[in-house]
Amino acid sequence: MGMESSGNLGNSNATDELLGESMMDEQYIIDQLRYCSSEGIIELGELHHALTIKTNIWFNKFVATALLNMYANCGKIKSAEMIFDRMSCTDVASCNSMISGYVSNEVLSEAFALFVKMGNLDIVPNHYTYSILLYACGSCIAVQVGKQLHAQIVKLKFISLTVVGNSALTMYIKFTSAEYHDYGCALHAQAIKHGMTSTVFVGTAIIEMYSKRAELGDAKKQLEEMGCIASCASWNAVITGFVHNGEVAYGLEVFHKMLNNDIGRDEYTCSVTLKACSSLPSLAICRQVHSRVVKGMFGINLHVTSSLIETYAQCGSLEDAEKVFCLTSTPDDVTFNEMIKAYSQYGNPMKAIFLFEKMVEKGILPTSFTFCAVVSACSHCGLVEQGKEFFESMTEITEFHLKRITITAWLTY
Repeated sequence: MGMESSGNLGNSNATDELLGESMMDEQYIIDQLRYCSSEGIIELGELHHALTIKTNIWFNKFVATALLNMYANCGKIKSAEMIFDRMSCTDVASCNSMISGYVSNEVLSEAFALFVKMGNLDIVPNHYTYSILLYACGSCIAVQVGKQLHAQIVKLKFISLTVVGNSALTMYIKFTSAEYHDYGCALHAQAIKHGMTSTVFVGTAIIEMYSKRAELGDAKKQLEEMGCIASCASWNAVITGFVHNGEVAYGLEVFHKMLNNDIGRDEYTCSVTLKACSSLPSLAICRQVHSRVVKGMFGINLHVTSSLIETYAQCGSLEDAEKVFCLTSTPDDVTFNEMIKAYSQYGNPMKAIFLFEKMVEKGILPTSFTFCAVVSACSHCGLVEQGKEFFESMTEITEFHLKRITITAWLTY
């Protein structure tokens, strides 16, 4: 299919209107395409594509690369490929854009194939090429390819560049075996040598690496060495490391230190700290975190809201959990599920059944998790027939096959 007949590209009236509004030159088009790319406005991007054809500037390599980026960022990878294949002169910038498009759209095999093709075309990869591909290796656990790329970037002396070093560290973080952890430690040494640990991205990647290996002392040491440049993400990584490795009290200690140092917090900080509270469980600390949630305006985040409901219930305060739920203006399925589970497990199964019926009335689709909780509630109340009705209605309402968790709930009914 030719470009002129693709999508909205044949909309002559729209392109004529655009032509009448502004002086059309390459830079104007590039700026507009970048805007469409960043905002994901594919329809407007297609109109500007038509404009490049009508004004005969689409063959300009900078315009073509901007078109390629726009389509890739909007999820139209086939259209991006079409632009790339029709470019009269491909260079490292256009290849990088296409590789990045493949990676962001999870077409990883094509990203690696284009990298090989670059060598056949005598197009020399730069540090950005390697950065993209290292990220791709981490995403698909392509261990051997990642190691080969690492060897190449060391040989080319790209490892001292922050964007490459960060991608390499991130890749090895995702390779969880001890062997690849050693590579990560070697990269840490390189990062120290080149003064890269003072950058927030690399420093945080190092913290995550040590946290995932349960080397929490090293993770905490890295945070301390980062000092005032440590970001919210850096602190989150340390708290997460302690909590996920069962050192809940230490995780909460780091959280309090974060508060004392007046470090900005985000939704993830609240969620992971609430998980720590439910592990102890500590109602007092949960209420303290809740107050921080309110002050930080994170209460509108449904993920945080669901975490609060779950934590209050596990800390033995259904009343607090109920207050959080009632103050949620537009609860979603996860929020309903947590409140239904709380009622079911912690002493008020009739309310769980009532809330389930309210959830269905509001048109919110129940999940297998919902049915597990409500069937369990029927079990606690001795409502055998109603439990059977809920069980039989599962496929009718949700149109999915019964999952193991739901069947387990019924078998224990």
